[in-house]
Amino acid sequence: MRRMNTRSRMAVIFLLVCIGALYSVNTNAATITSVNSGPWETGSNWDSGTPPTSADDVQIVNNGISLSSNVTVNSLVIDATVNYSNTGFSIGSGYTLTVTGDVTIIGNFDAASEIVCAGNLIIGGDLHLNGETGGNEARVNMGNNSSITLYGQIFKLDFGRIFTAPTTNVYTLNLLGSTSRTLPVSQMVYHHIVVNTSGVITMGGAVSATNVYGSINITNGTLNNGGFAMVGRSGNTFTVGSGGTYQMTGTTALPTVFNMVVASTSTINYGGSTQTIGALNNSQTYGNLTIGGSGTKTLGANTTVRGNLNISAGTLDVSNTNNYSLTVGGNFINSATFTARAGSVTFNGTSAQSITSNASTFYNATFNNSNISGITLNDNMTVTNGITFTDGVVNTGINRLSIENTSASAISGYSSNSFVNGRLRRYITTNTSTYAFPVGNGVASNNYHLAEIINNNMTGVSYIDSRYGALTNHNDGDMTASDSYMTYLSVAPAGVWHLTPNAQPGGSYDVRLNLTNMGIFTDNQFGILKRNDGSTSGADWSAPGTMNGDNGAGRLIADGYALRMGLASFSEFGIGRASTNGNPLPIELVSFTAQPNAEKQVVLNWTTALEINNDYFTIERSTDGVNFEEVALVNGAGNSQQENTYSTVDAAPVSGLSYYRLKQTDFDGGFEYSGMVNVTIGVAEPTAEITVYPNPANTGQQVQINIANSDAKFTVEIYEIGSGRLVYNAETASQNHLLDVPDGLAAGAYLVRIANNVEVQNHKLLVR
Repeated sequence: MRRMNTRSRMAVIFLLVCIGALYSVNTNAATITSVNSGPWETGSNWDSGTPPTSADDVQIVNNGISLSSNVTVNSLVIDATVNYSNTGFSIGSGYTLTVTGDVTIIGNFDAASEIVCAGNLIIGGDLHLNGETGGNEARVNMGNNSSITLYGQIFKLDFGRIFTAPTTNVYTLNLLGSTSRTLPVSQMVYHHIVVNTSGVITMGGAVSATNVYGSINITNGTLNNGGFAMVGRSGNTFTVGSGGTYQMTGTTALPTVFNMVVASTSTINYGGSTQTIGALNNSQTYGNLTIGGSGTKTLGANTTVRGNLNISAGTLDVSNTNNYSLTVGGNFINSATFTARAGSVTFNGTSAQSITSNASTFYNATFNNSNISGITLNDNMTVTNGITFTDGVVNTGINRLSIENTSASAISGYSSNSFVNGRLRRYITTNTSTYAFPVGNGVASNNYHLAEIINNNMTGVSYIDSRYGALTNHNDGDMTASDSYMTYLSVAPAGVWHLTPNAQPGGSYDVRLNLTNMGIFTDNQFGILKRNDGSTSGADWSAPGTMNGDNGAGRLIADGYALRMGLASFSEFGIGRASTNGNPLPIELVSFTAQPNAEKQVVLNWTTALEINNDYFTIERSTDGVNFEEVALVNGAGNSQQENTYSTVDAAPVSGLSYYRLKQTDFDGGFEYSGMVNVTIGVAEPTAEITVYPNPANTGQQVQINIANSDAKFTVEIYEIGSGRLVYNAETASQNHLLDVPDGLAAGAYLVRIANNVEVQNHKLLVR
């Protein structure tokens, strides 16, 4: 019989010292040693006379013990060094041995020690595989459908290994716990590996088809490739789960042959030096992508990141030769360097996103965020070539979004659904182009306020800063501005534009301000006003330059904008309301609604944003949209620049369809009407299915009214919304009633009323 060499004896002595230290932790533990081969459950096979229990430290020495029940012990040692003969322990299929501490397997030149596991082995501590160079093994031989669950580390010495015999046996290695550790690869044969820890598992060698036969699943925690390649077997998966991170160090690439499965909240971390950001196979895209380590990480393909892109160290380069694109659904976090070259970045999140540029610029940027909160800039963001607004709002706060390309087309796609809430800088040059400034003061569509600068070959201006904000330091009573025959008596209280250049221009420009979301205006009774930045009085408003005459461009509400031409300097801009007879517009009506309540009364609500000399309101009701009667009278606020809300009730409404309108009366007796709203009381749900097509329609165009599910006669009437004027009436029993929109009918909104003795339906028709 061969004896252990000095190195082996020292290893055993060290091991026994460690075991002794472990045992000393549990002062109540007893050491139970096998004395015969046979079942675990037979007491005569142990020196204690009874099978080991959960408090015991177990040693199987020079025997073969088999387990056919579920058992828990404190620690387990399989030792072939005492009598230098093979020593084994087997766990039967379907049974579980739980070891709260360490499992140690010791082999030598002359004998092997092993665990044959057909069931489940749970190790709360470490697994020590102490084989000897050139000798027999210390091993775990896994059966089909078996598992090892390990909370600690695997310490491998020489001929220590875990394997399956045959290798087609499917077993699972579950790596749990919080311990960061290295997973040995040499001489191992793993099948499925599951990483579910709060620590880091680092591969101790390259993964190949000969040492990992199954799949790898990072459920939670981090798997670090250790700088080694990861090559799987065809048909198996490499999964980075929702709580998992796969970290690549060195210059190695993504796992190959494996089918990748990457959860949206998972993380892949390129943490080496010079690396290529590869395309994931199996049609997968990145969850979270982290760029760390040193050197440059270069895109190897167009890359989609569903979560956050975090450039924590080094450089991310889109590739000088291919200019690959990036699509980011989460936050863009750059605390190192991003090299945009001529690539494009799209921000397409469905929840709120943020961008931290860290002074790195973007070449092309597309904003396509569908969340109401949009995208927030954490610092200044500069785009050198083009910005596309598709969806969502860019919130700058105290920061700024800049576009350096001086082409007027460098910004595109903006709308009330996609604009800048905050500060926008546009670089310009000498030309005759029109530069759009899609800015606003909130995230809702009614916070959108577009300004446009029409360049008349200005010189001396490199860029213009723009923003839209509240009207402050103003009192309508201080105003003295006038324009030709018009005297301006108020400024739209919705807000003002600030257009600030790096230097005042040589030459002139025209400015166009969008009327949308600015309140109610009257044709030819509004115009752009201008005052210096920092002005503190309404008396500072002026009307420089020129504007078109009545009904010219920028003078009608239908134009959608106000226009002033021939301006020579930039500053603060607002839209003034004027009157040719010196009387101010009486109110700015925000809303007017009529709704039935459970008591079959009609509740009327309306809101004003501005009131000037407003004495009172009268609620009027009509059954035909033409003849009205008074229902209620409500006092007005007199003069007010704040929002006021009013409400009253028609306690005795008429049955069926009725119309309501709001009459506003000044202190001097002047009055004006709102548009009509309608409500139906005490009438059954309509049975006829009625459609009006085409809608909108052109003057002179034939309009078809289809009446389905009814054979009754109907009257068809068209009223002009606002005035209540009847412009068309007819009677039909046909399922398809054809009418010609009367020639000369002005463009606008009309009410189509279709009624019989049973029901009434109203449809809105737009004529253009």
